[in-house]
Amino acid sequence: MYNKIHPDMRQSRFHVQGADIYVSAHTHQKAYAQEQIRSFGGESKEVTHISVGSYKGGDEYSQREGYPEQTKDQQGGFLTRLFNRGGKKHVEVDPDIVEGHKDQYSKTEFTRAGTPKKLW
Repeated sequence: MYNKIHPDMRQSRFHVQGADIYVSAHTHQKAYAQEQIRSFGGESKEVTHISVGSYKGGDEYSQREGYPEQTKDQQGGFLTRLFNRGGKKHVEVDPDIVEGHKDQYSKTEFTRAGTPKKLW
């Protein structure tokens, strides 16, 4: 029950139910998870939980307080792509914003004017 996305899970279970994406940032613990939630009547829905990491690797305060240095993988946010697949909402999460953007950009076809033909 207690993990890096615990605040998001708690929010989805006990406070604001029914959202597609839950995001938290205060814990500086980078993680994400996706799960299928079933409701009455047999319907299922994909729910995404995101906890963004710190934007600093460390500073005087974190050293003084005894927090370990954050690695690049533990820092920053996530790139999220939102889709509608066959009438169902879907969220694709990439843990590296820059690399995820480069990857998506490399897959995009462009018109002669330089605008994307279609996004994702």
